[in-house]
Amino acid sequence: MIKVKDIAFVRFSAPDLEQMERFLRDFGLMVTARENDVIYARGTDPSPYLHVTERGEHGFRGVAFEAASAEDLDAVARLEGASAVEKIDAPGGGRCVRFTDPDGYAVEVAHVLGSLGREFSRPEVMPVIAGSPKETADALAEILLRGLEASGSARCLGHDREK
Repeated sequence: MIKVKDIAFVRFSAPDLEQMERFLRDFGLMVTARENDVIYARGTDPSPYLHVTERGEHGFRGVAFEAASAEDLDAVARLEGASAVEKIDAPGGGRCVRFTDPDGYAVEVAHVLGSLGREFSRPEVMPVIAGSPKETADALAEILLRGLEASGSARCLGHDREK
């Protein structure tokens, strides 16, 4: 048995990547990279991505878990049905082992996903406020009191991340 540190990312597919990118941004995620027919999106956590969308028919494709150590990843690779340890060709790099569950979904165990090195707030999100000077001042005061991150930024998928 290995120790899983966290959920690393989820994997979906969609025929319209432009529509999916708009949805991800509206949902509070930021696109880290868009390579060929794949979108990588992240939250405010330093992880390079937590959501992957590949061009294809609509659907959930799988989930990846973060192994606590390289030794755990090597142990997973020895399990029945596991792939060999593979290099991750995505933002942040790392290594992973792949499985397919009985329903056909991908289950990946990843280790050493790189970090963007810092948390990220969404400074590009600034609401447009129309109205009288007093209404504008009141609205800006409300934003400052609650913080810009209250505008819907996602942090990470897991619930036990160190802040």
